Amino acid sequence: MKFVKHLFYKDSLLNIDPIYSISVIGTLYLFFYMLIHFARNELLIAIVELIVIICSIFNLTFYIKTKNKEVVSNIILAGILLFLNFLLLDGGLEKTGIYWIFVYPTLAFFLKDRLKGIYWNLAFVLSIIILLFLDKHKIVNLAFSEGNVVLALVTYSAIFIIMVFIKSNISFNYEKIEKLATTDSLTGIYNRFQILKLLKTEVEKALRYNKTFSIILFDIDNFKSINDNYGHQKGDYVLKKVTEIFSKNIRKTDYFGRLGGEEFIIITPEIDAKSALIVAEKLRKLLEKSKFDDIGQITASFGISEFEKGKDVNQLLKEADDALYLAKRKGKNRVCIYNEKCE
Repeated sequence: MKFVKHLFYKDSLLNIDPIYSISVIGTLYLFFYMLIHFARNELLIAIVELIVIICSIFNLTFYIKTKNKEVVSNIILAGILLFLNFLLLDGGLEKTGIYWIFVYPTLAFFLKDRLKGIYWNLAFVLSIIILLFLDKHKIVNLAFSEGNVVLALVTYSAIFIIMVFIKSNISFNYEKIEKLATTDSLTGIYNRFQILKLLKTEVEKALRYNKTFSIILFDIDNFKSINDNYGHQKGDYVLKKVTEIFSKNIRKTDYFGRLGGEEFIIITPEIDAKSALIVAEKLRKLLEKSKFDDIGQITASFGISEFEKGKDVNQLLKEADDALYLAKRKGKNRVCIYNEKCE
């Protein structure tokens, strides 16, 4: 009962998870055909269908427990490949088995990215060519003539090519949408939504693997006066240049995002607050030495918070924010660590 409820949970079928949808729909179809074959006393194909149904249920149970999409999707595609090959040998219900091969391109590209979808389709075509070879040498007997199978492969190739173009178009549009959804349009770094999502993930990783990390919150000093005195275009120029300077001087493993306005955050995985202080001081000095056209010198204030067990995203942000405002009160252009003395 718990298993059935899970299938219809909002994060399963309702969100059209490919693994759930194909597993459940495929199992229901197979169950229907299995009943027909048992009723007709066609025991071989009925037993094969029963085995596939049992394997499908076990595979879906494994997916529920592990969420390992790569392994589970491979099992599904390999299982369907073998079953469709069997249908070419058996014929299926009323000799309709040959028509079912046309679903494979859609399934492969539904479950996999473009490149892996192509690989699985080529593997399927190769398996049919092998069957044709074995049939020609009387090693196996196909339920369909060689001409019909070849014509089916020609039709299959047309569907395959169409699916490649569709998948390519979907992938291209998805990448564009993903970039728009996760990137700050002005600076090109992570936007607030994505950086907070990454921060939540980092908290979960730190808890799971018993590790630490720190966050560096910083705010450009006197930014309002820059906008007031030089205009918003100059303000945007400052934001972009600060982002460019900092992006080149943090680790590839760090995450850099804009929270809004002139406030930014850097997530520094696997380093404590003292190490994050070294990073922040380096950035502060680089910014202090940089020139901004006719504006002159720009500075920033930094606040650091270190993750410890028991803290959540909101607490980390609050602590870093408190440290940042302490740096502001101390005269700006400095780095403060939460709950530590700041000169």
